[in-house]
Amino acid sequence: MMNLNRFILFLKSFKGIGDASLRKLIVDGCFEGLKLGNHEDFLRWLKKHKYYFKNPKSIDELTILDVEMANATRKETEKKLEDVGAKYISWFDDSYPRRYKNMKETNDFPVLLFYKGNIDLMNSEKVCAIIGTRHPSNEAITIGNQITHKMVEEGYVVISGLAIGCDKIGHESCLAAGGKTVAILGNGIDSVYPKENKDLAQRILDSDGLILTEEFPGAPAARYSLVNRDRLQAAGADVVIALESSINGGTMHAAKATTTKYHHKLVVIDPELIPNADSSGNVELINRYGAIRYKSYEGLYKILNPTKGSNDTIRYFVSNAGLFVDKLIKLCNDEAYVFDNGEWKYSIQYKELLDDTTKYVEISPEVAKQYIKDYKN
Repeated sequence: MMNLNRFILFLKSFKGIGDASLRKLIVDGCFEGLKLGNHEDFLRWLKKHKYYFKNPKSIDELTILDVEMANATRKETEKKLEDVGAKYISWFDDSYPRRYKNMKETNDFPVLLFYKGNIDLMNSEKVCAIIGTRHPSNEAITIGNQITHKMVEEGYVVISGLAIGCDKIGHESCLAAGGKTVAILGNGIDSVYPKENKDLAQRILDSDGLILTEEFPGAPAARYSLVNRDRLQAAGADVVIALESSINGGTMHAAKATTTKYHHKLVVIDPELIPNADSSGNVELINRYGAIRYKSYEGLYKILNPTKGSNDTIRYFVSNAGLFVDKLIKLCNDEAYVFDNGEWKYSIQYKELLDDTTKYVEISPEVAKQYIKDYKN
C-alpha cells in the first residue's frame, strides 16, 4: 500500500493532473482515511473525484493501462532521485515546512517538494531570505555581506535562490559566518542553475544545508518556474531582505508577495546607501508595498525584535465592528502585527486600517494578555 507521499508523486505522474487540482483535494480532506491496495482502487478513487480536475471527462476515460504508466513514471522519478541522493516529501509529511502550511490561506502551497540535505532547516525558529539583482552595486555587496553576517549571529537560517549576484551573497556570507543556508531552485534537483554555482551548491550541502525545489528531476529553469521559486522564498521566510532591485527586476515578484500575500516583513536597503545602483525597485517597495527602509543594522534589530526593550512603545488594538471582529493587533515601533494562530505576524495592511477608529479601539496590555490567553485556549 502506498503512503501519502508516494501517492501524491503518483498522481503528479499523470498527464493533466496538476497542483491546482491536488490542492483542492487536500483542502477538502479527500485523502483522509485513504486506503488503496491496487490499481483498480486507484482508478475508482480518481473517477470518484473527477470533478476536482480541470477536465473531468479525461479522468473518466482513464484505464488501468494509464494507471500502470503513471506508476512506472513514479518509479522512474524515484530512481532519478535516488541516483543523485535526493528525497521528496508532500503536504502530508511531518517534515513539510510549517511556513508553507500557512500558504493554505492563499491556496498556492507546494504539494510536493524535492530536496537534498537537511530539510529540518525550513522549520527553524528563525528564517530570513536574502534576494536581489544578479548585478548588484559594490555598495549593495558590502551591505549585503554585513546584513547576512548579523542575521546569522542572531540565529537566522538564510534562504536564497542560488542565482549569481545577491543570492550568491546571501549563501556565501552565511557560510562564511558559520551559518546554515537553503537554496531554493527553479529547476530540477538533479542540476544546478547557473552551472557556475555548482561548487557553491556542494558547499551548502557539505555545511549541513539544504537544496529544495518543486520541479521534477530533469526540469530546466524557466521563467514560470523561477517565479514559482520566488514565492517559496517569500513564503518560507519570516523576513525577506531585498538588497537591490530595479523596478522591473525579477526580485520584485518575491518582494511584493512578501507583504501583500504572505504578510511577512520586507526590508530593503535605503536607496541613499546605494547611490550608484538602479534602486528604482527599492523605492517602489518602500513607497507602495510597505517595505521597511534599512539604514543600519541597529534599526533593523529593533524591528526584528519588537518585544525587546521598553514596553512603552507597544500599543494594542482590538477590532470593534465589521469584517475584522476578534482580531488583536499590536503596534510596535510604528510596525503592525496581527495575532493569528498563536503567534504575532507582521502586517502592513493592519497598520493602515488602524487609522479607522470606527473599527479599532485601543486596549490596555492587561486586556491584550487576556485576549492572547483566550486565543491560545
